[in-house]
Amino acid sequence: MSKNIVKVMTCGNVDDGKSTILGRLLYETDNIFFDQIEKVRTKSKDIDYSLFFDGLIDEKKQGITIDIAFRYANLENKKFIFIDSPGHEEFTKNTANASTFADFALIIVDISQGLTPQFKNHLEIISKFKNIKGIVVCINKIDKVNYSSSKINKLTKEIDNFASINCIDILKILPASGLIGDNIVNKSLKTKFYKGPTLLETLLKLEFKNIKKL
Repeated sequence: MSKNIVKVMTCGNVDDGKSTILGRLLYETDNIFFDQIEKVRTKSKDIDYSLFFDGLIDEKKQGITIDIAFRYANLENKKFIFIDSPGHEEFTKNTANASTFADFALIIVDISQGLTPQFKNHLEIISKFKNIKGIVVCINKIDKVNYSSSKINKLTKEIDNFASINCIDILKILPASGLIGDNIVNKSLKTKFYKGPTLLETLLKLEFKNIKKL
């Protein structure tokens, strides 16, 4: 496959918001067709962004992602393939499967759940694949903790420390809310303490050469 296409796999604990974050990203970058948007509107006319990725019938019934799902997207001047892998512990093997296809990894962690054994397991699995050029961690659901800078910084340090102890290099750790849209495409006014890039900006900076912290 052409190196002009960046392949990014995603993983995290079940219900940490992987599909919602990616669905929001695709929606806000005009990578979703109008008829797809209408199909996922709720009775209150809100959009369930997770349904842009949870496409299997069994997934919709169970409310979890049970297989890897591929989605193509054009983000500004770059082409991406997003590979959404399952979060439930019994489907961990599919995380490894998704890793074999990817150039980079995006791990989602729910700030209200913190540094869980499953998150550590996913990070360790991904780090074993030499084809993965870099790892980005997205701390999701920051709206649930009222955008607390102390809680966000605390979890960021915990992730950094775990990665350092296990010799795992992380390119970027960023706070976001897939549900609200904070720091997905646009910088959030509620996280002025965070001076780093949005998720979109982070993805656009991913390069195959000269990998360094973003």
